[in-house]
Amino acid sequence: MTSPLTRKANSKSIIASMTKAQRDQLESWIFDENISYRAASRRCFAEFKIKVAFKAVWVFYQQTAKRRALQSIIHTAQATNAVSKTFDKNPAKTYEAVLKVIGQIAFNAATKSGEQVDVRTIRDLTALLISARHDEILSQRFALEREKWEFDCVRTVQAHFKDLLEIDRDKSLDEDARLLAIQRRLFGTKLPV
Repeated sequence: MTSPLTRKANSKSIIASMTKAQRDQLESWIFDENISYRAASRRCFAEFKIKVAFKAVWVFYQQTAKRRALQSIIHTAQATNAVSKTFDKNPAKTYEAVLKVIGQIAFNAATKSGEQVDVRTIRDLTALLISARHDEILSQRFALEREKWEFDCVRTVQAHFKDLLEIDRDKSLDEDARLLAIQRRLFGTKLPV
């Protein structure tokens, strides 16, 4: 059985006798230039010297539209699988992968010829991308602040290492009391609540 993605036009159709390049050109006229079926029929005769009936162009359009829709679904499924694989490998990178998919959807919606641009969708997706970028910057800032804090903690531990060893070896204190004493030695007694 032939895949719907590679299927040629119905073998009874004059379009089936056209070369692949001619069928690709016809597809481009109909979908990219958004010309009428009658105009496409006239162009086939003018450029290829092939008489193609209006109904044959209509049938070709219907078959091609189905193929293109299926390709779009497959592309979306592949993108979804890529996001899923990214999540499996590194859950932290999933957000980034989803944003790439959203960016592609926004780009496709903005560049579809023959259709009116859905400005609201583009605006909403753009706002989402900007918000995500803002969140990414905040996340990077938080990571940097945490790294600085950890470094300051290490420096403080190094400065109080002997005192900390004494507290840790003090058997008169239970585990919780030793941890509290170490915490107070490192961070003081006025800890934020």
